[in-house]
Amino acid sequence: MIKQVLIIALLLLSLSACEKDFVIKDQASSSKMVINSLFSNSGKMNVYVTGSYASNGANAIHSLEDAIVELYEDNTFKEQMKYLNSDTVGTFGKFQSSFNPVKGKKYSIKVTQSKYGQVDATDEQVMPVQILNYFVAHYPADSTENSRAKMVINIHDNGDKDNYYKVTMWAEEKLSQVINAQGDTMIYTRTQSYKPMPTIYLADTAREWGWNLFFSDNGFNGQNKTLELEFQNATPKDKLISSKLWYEIRTISKSYYLYSKTLELFRQTNNTNSSEPSYVYTNIANGYGIFASYNAQSKSTVIK
Repeated sequence: MIKQVLIIALLLLSLSACEKDFVIKDQASSSKMVINSLFSNSGKMNVYVTGSYASNGANAIHSLEDAIVELYEDNTFKEQMKYLNSDTVGTFGKFQSSFNPVKGKKYSIKVTQSKYGQVDATDEQVMPVQILNYFVAHYPADSTENSRAKMVINIHDNGDKDNYYKVTMWAEEKLSQVINAQGDTMIYTRTQSYKPMPTIYLADTAREWGWNLFFSDNGFNGQNKTLELEFQNATPKDKLISSKLWYEIRTISKSYYLYSKTLELFRQTNNTNSSEPSYVYTNIANGYGIFASYNAQSKSTVIK
């Protein structure tokens, strides 16, 4: 079962046509083309095209490099995407556009391959959220204080449509540690990931790997919204030489949100004895996977 998930999840992390759900285990009896693409206006579009796993996992993941990938912008043909190898042995690669997607425009792909036939997918390049201001409302001063910290982010939501968001938080830290009885110290750096925990109600929340936070603008569409995000086990200032706290807020398409939410549910139920099937969303007509957009903004503040 885990190998059946990899073709969907792994490609996505290394990274509105006919919409439907599917049970991942059904790939065993219904071999189809798999499309994975999360695209943004900050870079060229990459589309990964593979076949789905056999039930016994005997066949390795490999790119369908003989596929023809046609890219459309607002229903107008733009180009046939070029295939590029991504590994040294030439078994895995991607199809790449010659330009960056444009905010607010709709993009479609038509992928044709001799064995699997044709699949289609469509999504709109989402607009960025307007960040009004942000600040660290609380951070532990020393090791005797509670290690819970809080970031406040004020945003203005675009009222033209329903919006979905993803928030990730982390810190880049430099620390010193005593390494022997003579008091010698070692200076080292690390990146510390944090799980954002909202203290003000957010609708339609979900997690990615139980960690990064998803939510919708249900309840504040077209309005200003304050995000209060606590995180635990923040490194106290008295243990830091320096630290920069980061957050990334992504505006994501509805397809991105639904895929991530249902994939997380699949992960949870796959690790239990639940007899209920877990359905994973896809917007790939006649195939598996996801073709979805996002717009990311990263901000930082110096803690010490």
